[in-house]
Amino acid sequence: EFLLQPHNMYPMTQSDFDHWVTILRANFPNDWRLAELGRSFFPRSPEEVASAQEAWERDHPVGEMRDQDGARRADPNIRDATIWLEVMKPGDSLSFLRRDGGVLQISGPAGETFSVRCTDARGHVVMDAADLDGRAVLSATVLYLAGDVRGCAKELHP
Repeated sequence: EFLLQPHNMYPMTQSDFDHWVTILRANFPNDWRLAELGRSFFPRSPEEVASAQEAWERDHPVGEMRDQDGARRADPNIRDATIWLEVMKPGDSLSFLRRDGGVLQISGPAGETFSVRCTDARGHVVMDAADLDGRAVLSATVLYLAGDVRGCAKELHP
């Protein structure tokens, strides 16, 4: 973990890092990392990792996309969503799970139309709509992926 610094998966306090630098100096005084101390070789603190994770989650409120068979995609983007929506067949479903607990559930298609239900973190239905064309569903999904639940609902219920 020490030799991988800075690394988001292996945060390290400054005191732990300094401890290992002392060991590195004593045992490998010519190691290239010693010349990079403070430039490209420094610890990624637990606070920095937590802050970066919080920023990522704010920017990516939908943490998972899941189909009716349990296939999953973590942190889906609009490209992923578009591909999965395009291959849906009658009886298929696609769920977008927000990190806060909300869900956008797309069912269908039934012919050329879809049904969509959006629930909030407590499971309360925010919006329920049927007979939606694929273009409206995709537009609403784009808004949902961006974190705009109200815009998603308005797109589906103008």
